[in-house]
Amino acid sequence: MSILFELIYGLSILVSISIISGFLGHRGNKVSYSAVLQGLLFGSASVIGMLHPLAVAPGLNFDGRSVMISLSGLFFGPVAAIIAVAMALILRIQQGGVGEIMGILVIISSALIGTLFYAQTEKTDGVVTMRQLLFMGILVHVTMIVLMFTLPAGKAISTIKIIGLPILILYPLATVFIGQIISELNERRQIAAALRESQIELTSANEELNASMDDLVSVEEELRSQFEDLEINSELLRKSEHTFRKLFEGSSDAVLILEGNNIIDCNRAALELLGYHFKVGIIGKSIGEISPEIQPDGQSSVVRIANEIETTEKRGKSRFEWWHLKNDGTLFPVEVMLTAILLHGENVFHALLRDISERNKMQQQLEYLSYHDQLTGLYNRRFFEEELKRLDVKRNFPLSIVMADVNGLKLINDSFGHVVGDQLLKKVAEVMTKGCRSDEIIARLGGDEFVILLPRTDVHQTELILKRVQDLALKEKIGSVDISVSFGWETKNNEEENIEEIFKKAEEHMYKKKLFESPSMRGKTLKAIINALYEKDKREELHSHGVSELCESMGHALCLQEDEIQELKTIGLLHDIGKIAIEESILNKPGKLTDDEWEEIKRHSEIGYRLLNTVNDMSVMAGYVLCHHEKWDGSGYPKGLKGADIPLQSRIIAVADTYDAMTSERSYRSALPETFALEELRKNAGLQFDPELVRIFIEKVLGTRIK
Repeated sequence: MSILFELIYGLSILVSISIISGFLGHRGNKVSYSAVLQGLLFGSASVIGMLHPLAVAPGLNFDGRSVMISLSGLFFGPVAAIIAVAMALILRIQQGGVGEIMGILVIISSALIGTLFYAQTEKTDGVVTMRQLLFMGILVHVTMIVLMFTLPAGKAISTIKIIGLPILILYPLATVFIGQIISELNERRQIAAALRESQIELTSANEELNASMDDLVSVEEELRSQFEDLEINSELLRKSEHTFRKLFEGSSDAVLILEGNNIIDCNRAALELLGYHFKVGIIGKSIGEISPEIQPDGQSSVVRIANEIETTEKRGKSRFEWWHLKNDGTLFPVEVMLTAILLHGENVFHALLRDISERNKMQQQLEYLSYHDQLTGLYNRRFFEEELKRLDVKRNFPLSIVMADVNGLKLINDSFGHVVGDQLLKKVAEVMTKGCRSDEIIARLGGDEFVILLPRTDVHQTELILKRVQDLALKEKIGSVDISVSFGWETKNNEEENIEEIFKKAEEHMYKKKLFESPSMRGKTLKAIINALYEKDKREELHSHGVSELCESMGHALCLQEDEIQELKTIGLLHDIGKIAIEESILNKPGKLTDDEWEEIKRHSEIGYRLLNTVNDMSVMAGYVLCHHEKWDGSGYPKGLKGADIPLQSRIIAVADTYDAMTSERSYRSALPETFALEELRKNAGLQFDPELVRIFIEKVLGTRIK
């Protein structure tokens, strides 16, 4: 019985130590920490038990180490078992005695069996049952009984008889009891740890929930703010759409709203532009339905508008010209500004249309004027120069260039005014156009010069064309003035010839012709001017002839040579030719002239000079006509010459002109008596007239007449 109590006492110490072990945990903890501690603890428990053994015989001790070492292997694995085994082995070897070998083998076998059961419980997630504890306790201590046979002869049987039954009963039960304590403590510890983890997770979840609540509150506030912004934006959108609608309907520019290629809305200006009365007539139609089938560039309207819409989708906007059809079928051009916009949440196109008919007309007019002469409608120099380069190619040879110059234009401008001169240029242009073929280029180079380009035309054909033009010119007149044009031409027959040289030669030929034709034309024009003056004022014809006769008489009285007398007679006839440029209302005014009208009358001597100066053989006489209103005392016009500085012929004309004017009927008075005229001549001798010429005129010219 004492042996039993000794074993129970030793086992109670082990139970106490095992309770402490349970609080350290077992599986699930890191090996480097828990297994080592448990190995040290169970090794210490084994050592304590071995220090308080049941000594059956000297060196033969029983102390419960097998229970602790096997349980360390079962619950905490090989690492803990090895540490416990090492501690127990060290002490047991030190203790020595007859049971040393048995003790060593029991320590090792207990660790091996516990570790084997540890490996089995790994399959059940480390759960240790009571049955497993009992089976392991029996197996360990049966092995211990077997190992008793390692004792010296005679000791094994006696030891088994003394201690075998208690060991087989108490040690397995102790194994179960201590194992259960360890399992329960471990379970409690694990539950506590799980609870702590759950609490931590719950705390974390609670914190996350609180954070989520804060986030929800923040999101709610943000949503409320966004909702308020949305309401504000909706109101702004409504106002914007209202503003858009007012601008849309009130715009003076035509606007179409398109969805794809179809019209979904339009304003009043668009209806007016396209010739519709109501929107129903246009909404729902495609652009192709209000456009010609083919645009002026040759592209189909359907294809072209599809391309423009695609471009606008990519770029956001586009600008192009388009041709539309009005409701009545009228075709007209517009400039389109197409913009992609968002309207009522839909992607649509805003098309602004502007009628560019007037702009196109203006562009056409500008283009026309850039290549045409404004006065005659013929091509201008710019066009001629460009066309000359274009035509200067082999396929147009022979290429003839005709230069033309209107004869007497300056004379006509000076005498009849530039209006008549312009009429002459227009008539020349008309004659040339009629006489030339439709594919021939006629241009006005400037002033009185024209040029004709005749592609694929040789010299003979050129002469025929110009003969036709000249024949037509002979049939035309501007008032009483004949049309006279001098022509010169040259033909380019091959590529080696320089076109500029051809042009120069044509110009030279024209000037040679003009040397012969122009004087004749001037003479004819001068005669026409005189006739026109006489038609304007019949009294002027009588006055001119009267002055001419008086000048001839003065020439004889002064014993001048015959050619000088004839020249003087001619000057007398032409002295007032400049009056052709004076308005008829001034010439024939019955009352007194105003200062401005008198200044206009005084211009006739200068005009006469310019007219006569254009005629080669009349340039000297032109100077006499210029000075016939100069006065002996220098108070005359236009130069204010004095005394002998005034040409003799001009002084003679002055006396004859004044006398005939006083003794002839004028528009503003009747003819004055001859005695009055003679008295006026005497009074103004030395002032207005050469006193010597006055004396000769009265004594020799008029004295002869009186007799």
